[in-house]
Amino acid sequence: MNIQQLEYIVALYQYGNFAKAAEKCFVTQPTLSMMIKKIEEELDIIIFDRNKNPVEPTDDGLKIIQQSQKILSEIELLKLLAKEDKTITKGKLKIGIIPTIAPYLLPLFLNSFAKKYPEILLEIQETTTAEIIEQLHKGIIDIGILSTPLEDSSLLEKKLFIERFFVYTSDKILRKKKNISLKELKKQSLWLLREGHCFRNQILEICQPQNSNSIQFIAGNLDTIIKLIDFHGGTTVIPELMLKYLSKEQIKKVLPFEKPIPAREISMVQNKLFIKEHLINTLYDHIIFVMKDELQDHKKIKLIHP
Repeated sequence: MNIQQLEYIVALYQYGNFAKAAEKCFVTQPTLSMMIKKIEEELDIIIFDRNKNPVEPTDDGLKIIQQSQKILSEIELLKLLAKEDKTITKGKLKIGIIPTIAPYLLPLFLNSFAKKYPEILLEIQETTTAEIIEQLHKGIIDIGILSTPLEDSSLLEKKLFIERFFVYTSDKILRKKKNISLKELKKQSLWLLREGHCFRNQILEICQPQNSNSIQFIAGNLDTIIKLIDFHGGTTVIPELMLKYLSKEQIKKVLPFEKPIPAREISMVQNKLFIKEHLINTLYDHIIFVMKDELQDHKKIKLIHP
């Protein structure tokens, strides 16, 4: 058994496909398959169920994979410690961020971060909460930026900020109000994101609709919903950071909630193996610094879980 074999089984676990795993490990598919077979024979255990597509680990195999991840993480940490220079901050961070945060948070810190830390490469992808959690467990990404708490003991959550919710509506009667109650919102026909978005689930928790006729389901993103409301009318719920990107005319359609104001917690989440801890802390501190003046102090709020 050697380090390469551990890398091969972790890669196959991450990508669920022999060809993709071999490509990521820069070996041929037969080589990867043969090396994984050898470690299975050495340990006298079947690590992967090859009859499933994508390939999945067996129950016993998952334990081997998780231990392999820990071993490889410790090896990576040793390498980082050996190369560590407190005067230099460089490397790459792979980040997953949910779509209801990405377009509103990223423009606030990406440019200044790139100027301050030109030798840190941020590789960012928009994806759902479920996919971020899966990729953190598999070690595909280093951190996730999403709504918390996740109630996952294997992940470390570091709070970035609290973000309030607002109502966006074309209803002229509603817009005459100083604020809107949850009771009033339940009477509205809402535009919502498609299933798979935690923000959609949070809105449903707020509204607790009594029947499906009160909801208009669409596939898309919040910007699309805003445009639909502008042209066709309707009501939705939006996060606070989105307000920065609305026009003066659109701001007139924004209505605050009555207190306690529904809100969500946004955190940076990482695997507890603590690889790339210095880089992660550098990014975390920068976002905290940038956001300190962006959002108001929050009093009398009600946190909505994802």
